Amino acid sequence: MGSPRPGDGRGDPSQDRPPGRGLRLHVLPLDIGAHLSLGGGFAIAELPGGEHMLCLDNPARGQIADHPEWIRLMLRKWEILLGEALPERASLDLVHKLKVTP
Repeated sequence: MGSPRPGDGRGDPSQDRPPGRGLRLHVLPLDIGAHLSLGGGFAIAELPGGEHMLCLDNPARGQIADHPEWIRLMLRKWEILLGEALPERASLDLVHKLKVTP
């Protein structure tokens, strides 16, 4: 995934899938601070059968985890962040508005 050429549509997940089709993008306002003491980005994947997997990213390394207590914690943090984020459609519209093409 991705492309060495900016603006060709590849590597831009919003070009590949309509909202609600396996990928959710929400823009967080910068003024809400350090995002609830998160040390970096994270992703929560829902696997077939309803199980979840975490991908945690921090300045030192990435980590994949399936510990139930970590998943519960990150799902709670996700819900809190989602309450501060722009809705999905507004987030995608903002990304498209700010996208720089050569």
